[in-house]
Amino acid sequence: MYKIPEIPVPPMIPLQSLKDDVWKVIELEGPHAGMSFACDRRLVIGRSSKECNIVFPSNAPGISKQHCEMIPSQEGVLLRDLNSSYGTFMADGSPVSADKSVLLKKGDIFFLADKGAVFQIK
Repeated sequence: MYKIPEIPVPPMIPLQSLKDDVWKVIELEGPHAGMSFACDRRLVIGRSSKECNIVFPSNAPGISKQHCEMIPSQEGVLLRDLNSSYGTFMADGSPVSADKSVLLKKGDIFFLADKGAVFQIK
């Protein structure tokens, strides 16, 4: 009879500590105001319900079908514009490029188009 070798099992990690390790994106202003989204994988914001994780209404002014993306990393969340028509901006008004991602840390704020959709990293 085949005997299964003993494999050391790592200690269980409490679910709460896993939740604390996940970056969160909170919409401060916009159609999802007050909602928090876990950024534990690539997230795309836009109007396309087939291609986006955070979906805006189809008539949302200034929001492209695929507006921007966020990718979690150990250091923070990488934000990149996806060649949107009206742009993605940091809180100070500086544009986020499609060519180069911006590293966001906890507390950083960005907005889409004309500040109709404002997000914060937690």
